[in-house]
Amino acid sequence: MPELFGRKKTINSLVSRLLEGRTILLYGPLGGGKTAILEAVADVVKNRCRPCGVSVRTESLQDVTDALRQAYPSISVKGLNPRRVRVALDTAVEADPGVLLLDHLHGAVPRFKGFLRSLMGTGLGVLYAADTESRRDHLRYRSLRLACEEEAVPPLSRRHMHCIAESVFSREVFPYPLIREEVSSLVRIADGRPGWIDMMARLLRREEQWFDGEVLKELLRANVLCKIVAAYYKDIGSIVEFEKKINSAYQKQRALRDATTWPSQGKVSRPAKK
Repeated sequence: MPELFGRKKTINSLVSRLLEGRTILLYGPLGGGKTAILEAVADVVKNRCRPCGVSVRTESLQDVTDALRQAYPSISVKGLNPRRVRVALDTAVEADPGVLLLDHLHGAVPRFKGFLRSLMGTGLGVLYAADTESRRDHLRYRSLRLACEEEAVPPLSRRHMHCIAESVFSREVFPYPLIREEVSSLVRIADGRPGWIDMMARLLRREEQWFDGEVLKELLRANVLCKIVAAYYKDIGSIVEFEKKINSAYQKQRALRDATTWPSQGKVSRPAKK
């Protein structure tokens, strides 16, 4: 998980409002750092000994119920049907309001919205995190009318992104050394989204992301985008196949480059790490 450089003010503001019982929609692009913010908020709330439940992917009423059961583990639900479980949890919330963190919100059916709206006014703070790649996505989540407030996750500054990149890359072992100029290029590709740095670090462990000791930046960008698309669509098999085709195309390009006489342009290949 990327370090939380440049996010402390946002986290403190969210914690204060959530403990006041407010409902907030946190939105921004995938890789923008929303999950890291939610994890930090959860740590702060738990350190203050307040009930806190987290749903890592929120698609159904059951996901919300499971998150509430995390927040109130002392509630016995044995032998209760789902409706009575929700009634018991509702009573627990009114007795001791806490915080509910719902990550990766994906739509909301009427029963889902009805239950969450029934919790409004109980003092429970609810933070929804939604992946929005466009204004249309943002308006779609706003139309659900689940939150009274909204908080956009802005892109991080280049300085903070460099701090994150140096912290994340320094912990990794890559096939080749990653020089400062390439780190700067990767920061530009990430474009203020700290989650991209984390995804690129995992991908750069693979030999096929490199050529002649240099990072294949367009291949890397394409593979990160594949992972983002995979998060939006459930047909993961087709996404994996698409990623394989991209890698195959780059392997053919590499083979063609090896078979062709290219001017060296004064570049010297860097040796692989031993």
